[in-house]
Amino acid sequence: MLDTDGYLLLEISATATAEEIKAAFRRKALQLHPDVNEASNSNEAFIRLKAVQETLLDPIKRLQHDKQFGYTPKPPDKYTNTKQTISASEKARAEQVVAGWNNDSSYVYATWQARQEAEKRRFRRVRNLLIIFGLALVVFFGLCWFAANA
Repeated sequence: MLDTDGYLLLEISATATAEEIKAAFRRKALQLHPDVNEASNSNEAFIRLKAVQETLLDPIKRLQHDKQFGYTPKPPDKYTNTKQTISASEKARAEQVVAGWNNDSSYVYATWQARQEAEKRRFRRVRNLLIIFGLALVVFFGLCWFAANA
């Protein structure tokens, strides 16, 4: 857990997107990097800045950070780590779940569960494509054998 508010350190709002967090990190890194800043504690300040960036870019760590510093969590419009948007039905289901939330742990579980479902769907798509490709190869080589032996 961080001992400082990451949003204040990066000078951004609590609703900042991943791109805004990365841009703010780059601006601050130019000021706090040990190669640029000659202060004696610049190394620790840069390490803290890097930890803030990692915390705010990870959805689960960001929720814990927001809870620690009193920010209200909001359901994400897209997942920052998987770079894929959720469908309208998943978003509607997530909003139904959000209406009944009493604590942040259910939010973390809902986020994790949605990611797991997206991963399963992606795996099924790849598996089905491989099956179709394999069947196409069998048919192709079967036709070639038949043509060679006819």
